[in-house]
Amino acid sequence: LILQAYLDRSGDVQTAALVSSRAILPRGWTNEQQICSEWLESYRGLLNVWQMWHSRSRFDVGRANLLRRLQKREENKSPQRGRQSKSAPMSVHIPPQLYARCNFCNVPLSLEKLRRQEGIGNSWLSRQKPILSCCPQCRKPLPRCSICLLPLGCLNPYLELKRERNSMKSRIKAPSDSDLSSLSGSMPFAEWYTWCMHCKHGGHTHHLVGWFKKYDVCPVSGCKCRCQFDFIKTLCRPIKKETSEVTSEI
Repeated sequence: LILQAYLDRSGDVQTAALVSSRAILPRGWTNEQQICSEWLESYRGLLNVWQMWHSRSRFDVGRANLLRRLQKREENKSPQRGRQSKSAPMSVHIPPQLYARCNFCNVPLSLEKLRRQEGIGNSWLSRQKPILSCCPQCRKPLPRCSICLLPLGCLNPYLELKRERNSMKSRIKAPSDSDLSSLSGSMPFAEWYTWCMHCKHGGHTHHLVGWFKKYDVCPVSGCKCRCQFDFIKTLCRPIKKETSEVTSEI
């Protein structure tokens, strides 16, 4: 590759990432796709190290918009290709812009990052539950919900990877109980962990919904931050009719 030769000679990963981000490679070019993905991740990691988070966020948003336009242009070139894309759309992976991290070892807690992390003991993870209450790397406790004081749940990367491998092998047969018990794809957003970008305090989304229906300040004792959680009121879980009737009588 010309870009790879240029990168080896100059070390300019920014140019390689910007150029490769403007192209959609054919599906069969797996090696080239992997190389371009490594350039992009290296450039994003470099911006994070330099604490240029706004620049990295603008890069992520701009790349996502560009890829959507390029995809739409490719789909409009041929009606037949457009019909195929509707039935089997081309997946473009846009990396997330924010990660939850361990307070002690600073390891990202996203499943994709944990799988790449070296030093995580698979023998220990294989004996743990699907949802961990501690960091898979340093095994220290994860942050707790400011309302219920229960720890933030983290997916067990070993069990999730094993589950995915088993599901790939069993696609031709009925799903097993282990496949159905996975929480990664069925957990509602109300159970996710949400935090304030100003004071960095947070908790489970449905707990925060209940708190900010009554109060305006952060639930953490001593914190006077007026957290902006108004948008999550629309995510409140449905309440049973019997419960609402009892509440109204009280």
